[in-house]
Amino acid sequence: MKKLGVIANQTKKGFDIVACRIAEWSKERDMEIIFSDKLALCLNIPVPSLPFHQLLKEIDALIVLGGDGTILSIINDMGDKCKPVLGVNLGHLGFLAEISVERVCQALECLRRGDFELKSRMMLHAKVYRNSKCVKQLFALNEVTVIKGDFARIIELEMFVNDDFVSDYTADGLIIATPTGSTGYSLSAGGPVVAPHMGALIATQICAHTLAVRPLIISDKETFRVRVRSENIKIILTVDGRWEYDLAHNDEVVFLRAYYDATLIHLKDSTFYSVLREKFKWGAREINQKSELI
Repeated sequence: MKKLGVIANQTKKGFDIVACRIAEWSKERDMEIIFSDKLALCLNIPVPSLPFHQLLKEIDALIVLGGDGTILSIINDMGDKCKPVLGVNLGHLGFLAEISVERVCQALECLRRGDFELKSRMMLHAKVYRNSKCVKQLFALNEVTVIKGDFARIIELEMFVNDDFVSDYTADGLIIATPTGSTGYSLSAGGPVVAPHMGALIATQICAHTLAVRPLIISDKETFRVRVRSENIKIILTVDGRWEYDLAHNDEVVFLRAYYDATLIHLKDSTFYSVLREKFKWGAREINQKSELI
């Protein structure tokens, strides 16, 4: 990769320091780095810059400074023109933004040497039908959620796989996640962890009003279809926890694999399972450093 772009969540503490570090690194290397125009205005050194959508036309990959939410937002903004993304974690968990601030220059060297892997991540496509007409189409990397609005009332849904009826749901909501999203909201609601290279859709209920309901995984060659049965209740569709669309009684939402994938950059010293261990503390044991011997 010879030309990189840099964009940042400018609400995150230290974004400017990391951006300046990247700019200084690039001066001594044979790699061109272009910053988004909004980010460049916040830096105290001159850097090459372009508006975001023009930037995407010029670069081979995009470095995103922020947290997982920032990456989800940027990938959604890029749509099917998505460039490979390397996330630098300025947030909390940082499952998608797995590069720490301390490893930024090391990661850049890996990109310069070609010592990295490109990982395709399945995108989710949601189509909202009202009176048999498609009225809205949405795309997500993590999940699309059908959830109650402001009132503390449960909602009623029907779910189908393709045209086969599966179940009625009385719950706070329903999450349809990708394998990438299986470690996000779906996991918090009791869903399974699914390896990100798998082609699958995951349905996880939120606080279902029955003990018999369990998460369901289907092939990415199949579709989930969810019908809203509740009346006179505010129900919304949320995309990666950020965008909302109001649903009405008898609306149907069809969930399927999108026609394009997102691409994430992974360094070769990192795997999905090593990130699981690091971020979720899988297998971690609390070690008492104090000896009980006198």
